Amino acid sequence: EEALTAYQALFPPERFSRGHEKIAELLSSLSNICSMQQAHGDAEQYGELALAMYTSLFPKSEYPSGHRTIAEAHGTLADVYFEQRDFVSADEHYGQATELYRTLYPQESFPTGHPEIAKSLENHAFRHSMRDQYEQAVSLYGEAL
Repeated sequence: EEALTAYQALFPPERFSRGHEKIAELLSSLSNICSMQQAHGDAEQYGELALAMYTSLFPKSEYPSGHRTIAEAHGTLADVYFEQRDFVSADEHYGQATELYRTLYPQESFPTGHPEIAKSLENHAFRHSMRDQYEQAVSLYGEAL
């Protein structure tokens, strides 16, 4: 958390009203670390802050197709919620990540698909298989192929 304090001093809100990508990256990393330490409340808080900052940094008005880091933040939050056994929120964020990747890497531009879409589908499928929801898992794995 010292690094967060240092970055916040380097990139103050008065000068960086939408935040800074370095702060968002650190928040996302803190979310992952807290999740690994089973500090789920902190993991969720840092993950939500990272998503909010990425969304502020890369608004729809400037990035109509979205931005990769927003999709990644949704994936991180999905994992956090999954670890908390909040499967509804996890599924929602996995879905948002996949949809954002589909918008970023459309079929017309990537006729054979894109690895980020496949990875997102695979992550979601794996989480379904861990919950014994094999039908949904097979469907998502099939899409990933």
